[in-house]
Amino acid sequence: KTTFLSIVVGLSPMDEGERWYFGKRRDDVDVEARGRLAYVGHAASLYPGLSARENLELFADLRGGARERVSPSLARLGLADAIDRPVASFS
Repeated sequence: KTTFLSIVVGLSPMDEGERWYFGKRRDDVDVEARGRLAYVGHAASLYPGLSARENLELFADLRGGARERVSPSLARLGLADAIDRPVASFS
């Protein structure tokens, strides 16, 4: 799964085949596509003293993402109760 996701987001090269998402063939992962993708590998670099919301809003700011999508996205993933807890408290 890690290799597959790494290829999808453009971090690793493909040996063969085609990369399609958002209805388009992607030979390269362009700026528009990167703005719609998120990938957290095995070694997530989270700030343990910040909440889930604060960490994701920080990364959204750094990557030019949409801060307003953070809370609804966490809620959709069933993490509404954890939004404002420090990530150090997560298991």
